[in-house]
Amino acid sequence: MSGRPKHFYSIYLKMKAGKELEGIYDLQGLRILTQTRNDCYRALGVVHDAFTPVAERFKDYIATPKSNMYQSLHTTVVSESGEMVEVQIRTWEMHRTAETGIAAHYVYKQGGQVDRELDAKLGGFVAQTADWQQDASDDEYMDFLRTALYQEEVFVFTPRRELKRLPKGATALDFAFLIHTEVGQRTIGARVNGELVPLRHELKNGDTVQIMTSPQAQPHEDWLKILRTAGARGKVRYWMRQRRKSDSVELGREMLERELKRLRLKPSEDELEALALGLGCQDVEQMAARLAEGQLSLTQVVRKLAPEPTTFAERLAKGPLEAFGLGKKAVGGVRIQGLDNVMLHFARCCQPVPGDRVVGVVTQGRGVSVHRLDCPNTFDDRVPPERKVAVEWDAGRGETFPVRLVVYGQDRTSLLADIAKAISSAQVNVRTAGMASEDKTARGMFVIEVPHLQKLHEVIGAIRRVKGVTRVERRQRVFKSHPRRRAGGGSA
Repeated sequence: MSGRPKHFYSIYLKMKAGKELEGIYDLQGLRILTQTRNDCYRALGVVHDAFTPVAERFKDYIATPKSNMYQSLHTTVVSESGEMVEVQIRTWEMHRTAETGIAAHYVYKQGGQVDRELDAKLGGFVAQTADWQQDASDDEYMDFLRTALYQEEVFVFTPRRELKRLPKGATALDFAFLIHTEVGQRTIGARVNGELVPLRHELKNGDTVQIMTSPQAQPHEDWLKILRTAGARGKVRYWMRQRRKSDSVELGREMLERELKRLRLKPSEDELEALALGLGCQDVEQMAARLAEGQLSLTQVVRKLAPEPTTFAERLAKGPLEAFGLGKKAVGGVRIQGLDNVMLHFARCCQPVPGDRVVGVVTQGRGVSVHRLDCPNTFDDRVPPERKVAVEWDAGRGETFPVRLVVYGQDRTSLLADIAKAISSAQVNVRTAGMASEDKTARGMFVIEVPHLQKLHEVIGAIRRVKGVTRVERRQRVFKSHPRRRAGGGSA
């Protein structure tokens, strides 16, 4: 048996936390150590017979240990002089754990080896910590340890009367993930003490919790607002990362298959595996995911499969301009009024498509650049009128034109996949696709191929109908202004 007065610094910390001096009941303390657990309860009876116990100041940490395995009986009694005294009663083994901690107890019990019986008493905390470390990021893992080790607790029951420990403030959804990750992911509802409750329902000591599941149920991003335990939040984040990866792989494969079909290429699985390794990817799935996320372009992939001619003779066969690297051959789709055999190319800044009002700008060494009429790079302050020529559309059947779209919306699971499906429903090809999010706002960049303006409007309308999308724009780049040059000089 030993006694101790409370340290001044401990009193200061409690008062700083908002407690009045009169509300601190353990200014003086008495500790009683016994040989057995039963002796603890016998000693408690003797103390309560000799002194008046204070109501609501009794805690049985022997029957319900803390998560750090602390065990003791705590009671507060009134002494003969009228002062409050806190009494702690525990066995010598409980005292050793309280004084030296779990790690020292492991060493004492097993000489450094893991004590399976002790880990079971901890509720599988050590095994849970090891599993969680494999899936979580460093920050999530540290958050899990902090909240698991320093928290007040509630004790609830399963329908089979199994006792489960959760941090104070935990919800029914936290309980579902504590039972099993699969149970948590398939949760659709909960009953507490026989009554239906929302998943955000906060659990209390003694509650009996039953979880209802469905094979079709899936985690939702809003669950992160409901969950209170770091372990459950981490499991939901991990599932969402895996789902986004799966969506990206599916979209990337679809983009690659469309492009290969367009180019009439049929590589084998072995060739695709070798291609993925050559592009710095672990496998075809990672290559597809990077395609969907915009980290790789279809051009990079296709050039690896079917490299363009590189010798001078091969370039000369395509035309003298290509042989000397002076420009591209004339493209189809437009023609200059009154002129033939003029080299044309479409401006990348505004990416016109049939149906747009267009204008040609004479460039140096690259022929005529075709812009949309409303493109800022064709305004008189940037291009002299004498360099502009009238052009008109002359697109053939089956021709397509690239357009860059920017999509804004509220970040959510599967947003990228839903937008890709909306584009596919309009039966147009997707060259590249990618999305990034910040502060729950998503921004995506898509390059699609359309035959005309009407089809482009159809695609934009389909994207706008996707849940969470707030705005869709055609990307238009404005180049820095340069001093005017004489006609024939400069480029656009």
